Amino acid sequence: MDHPTLLDKKFGPETINYYAGSPLNRFSFLRTSHTFLSSSLLHPAARFLLLHSLNPSTNKETGKLCYVTYDEIKHVIGGNRFERTDDERVGAWREGDREVTLVFVGCDERVKDAGNEEDRGVPYWAIDVTPAQLPNSEDTDTLSTLLATKYNAEYRNIRLGTALEKSEAAIVAQARSFVDWNARNQFCAGCGGRTMSVWAGAKRVCPPTSSSIDDPAAPAVERPACISRKGLHNFAYPRTDASVIMAVISPQGDKLLLGRNRKWPAGFYSTLAGFLEPGESIEEAVRREVYEESGIICGRVQFHSSQPWPFPANIMIGCIAEALPTSTTVDLGNDPELEDARWFTREEVQTALESATFGAFDNVEEEWKGGLRVPPDSAIAHKLMASWARDDWGLTKL
Repeated sequence: MDHPTLLDKKFGPETINYYAGSPLNRFSFLRTSHTFLSSSLLHPAARFLLLHSLNPSTNKETGKLCYVTYDEIKHVIGGNRFERTDDERVGAWREGDREVTLVFVGCDERVKDAGNEEDRGVPYWAIDVTPAQLPNSEDTDTLSTLLATKYNAEYRNIRLGTALEKSEAAIVAQARSFVDWNARNQFCAGCGGRTMSVWAGAKRVCPPTSSSIDDPAAPAVERPACISRKGLHNFAYPRTDASVIMAVISPQGDKLLLGRNRKWPAGFYSTLAGFLEPGESIEEAVRREVYEESGIICGRVQFHSSQPWPFPANIMIGCIAEALPTSTTVDLGNDPELEDARWFTREEVQTALESATFGAFDNVEEEWKGGLRVPPDSAIAHKLMASWARDDWGLTKL
């Protein structure tokens, strides 16, 4: 926005964390349109991101994502599967069929043909090229050779040393999470039978029948009854596991509670975090996790911002929590997860934030010269600490 909105004036500018802020329009309401998907697949500017064991194709020199064309990948995905509707595809499904996972990520509307009202921008797709997911094992080497020789690219682990631009990180977060979900749900949670991908990778169904591979003219065979084919359920749609992550401030607002896992590099601390349990509010999850991990009892909890976390498919719900005046002594006796937890001053946190350039999983032991170390700017934990350190909410003025 060019000017502050009413909500900006009340709560301040929106925080858009790393892995969020995608430049693409997902057009989720068009995932059932085979004509839209077909045209997007065959679009002359369509871009296809390859994921091998969830690691995206990336240029070796620039570190940017590397995309291939439809002509280069059509033999792997079996051509245009969207020539038929999903219902037609489900009706013709065969038990022994194996399709490469193909996910429609969205369209970049910033680049489109102004003279064509039906052009929704450049389509982006993600393809799972993990060897175990490819019907033809020879495609693994073929694609690796293509990336290396034509694009000077390789598959890189985005969690270890690959610093993507924010917009690219958001695209990978979506692609990675959808591809992972498809890989984990090859079999139905309702009956155990094989499932198939529909809605361009955004849904899986348990087909009611199976056609014959040997005799296409033979009538389809009924499969066992399955609860997933009736009623409202979440067997067939991608899921996101919710986690809470919180900056816990002292009752006076002058200190911040941070903890460290024993596996982390020396001196490395971060905000506390944990999974949201069923039947639990966000505020209750924050209070429970803080108490379990540190023995601190929190009162008021306030939402700050959120971050998609594609490892494999989480949403980090960032909050600021306030410790009760009667509960400021750390006690690690409830849960042995943390090696240490302590209160840090605003000056200590500000100094650590200014030099935070690495994550907990990086090999940085030889670089440590003492003092507090915290997560980098790409982590929501960093954003929560910085918000408190800058006093974005004006707590020191109250």
